[in-house]
Amino acid sequence: MHRLAALPGVRTVTVSENGLFSGTESGTAIDIEGFKPASDDDRNARFDQAGPGYFTNVGIPLVLGRDFTERDAPGARRVTIINDTMARFYFPNESPIGRHIQVKGPSDVSLEIVGVAHDAQDHDLRNKPVRRFYVSYLQPIDGLTTVNFEIRAAVNTALFGPIRAEIQRFDPKLQILRLLTAQALVDDRIVSERLIAKLSTFFGGLAVLLAAIGLYGVMSYTVARRTREIGVRVALGARQSTVASMILREILVLVVIGSAVGAVAALGLAKFVEGLIFGLKPQDPLTVIASVSLLLVIGLVAGYLPARRAARIDPIVALRTE
Repeated sequence: MHRLAALPGVRTVTVSENGLFSGTESGTAIDIEGFKPASDDDRNARFDQAGPGYFTNVGIPLVLGRDFTERDAPGARRVTIINDTMARFYFPNESPIGRHIQVKGPSDVSLEIVGVAHDAQDHDLRNKPVRRFYVSYLQPIDGLTTVNFEIRAAVNTALFGPIRAEIQRFDPKLQILRLLTAQALVDDRIVSERLIAKLSTFFGGLAVLLAAIGLYGVMSYTVARRTREIGVRVALGARQSTVASMILREILVLVVIGSAVGAVAALGLAKFVEGLIFGLKPQDPLTVIASVSLLLVIGLVAGYLPARRAARIDPIVALRTE
């Protein structure tokens, strides 16, 4: 780890067994000091084995306590850091710092809680955070089978070659499974969501375009049918701005009614597509307001040409129209 940290362009390096958005997840049964479980599920928790400065380097804020250090090594007191969900579940009305976790297994291990980390989605972006605790990789509780390096650097892919070469110099027998940026790892986890988002954007844009064309056609037809009426208004002294405002008001009424009906229908049907929405609530007010505002703007733009044409009608020509 220290050799990788010495590479040009590398800012920080830390390690974990399970990694970020890669590898597997570990879980175990635990007993919490002073907590009486109501069921066996209350004793289950996920865990990871992480290196010194893991939370600081990865960017997970610490709510309480401290990060792992080099002093959390074999022979020192065994420590753990739990996430916020775990702290709220087992210690709802008190600080968990200084309390102990008993890890069940072939050899029971007692861990002292020295920190509480903010909840982080490090494997699954879709589900709610689960109870999770971390132990120092220098004090593993079930051995280390894999190691994932988390490297923060000024450059990304340009460092892949030097990183691979440095690991091979350390031990040519070490197998490097893959080198990827954090963004690439996240993108791999949301491939289906990204595809659905692109398709939804395309068909949504197509629907808006068809609505704009339809609105333009309806208003053009309406203006043509009312040519004599508009001509009479102009002949009686109506100004062009007055005529244009009249047409735009009618368009605005149509768009408002259509948007209201569409918003109600969308909220009613949201439960059927809720599973396809990632990182967004079906009843998200900002999304609804933005959609309605967009439809209003598009409706007014689509109706601008018919309104302008109506304002410029020559009353003499209009009065001759059958």
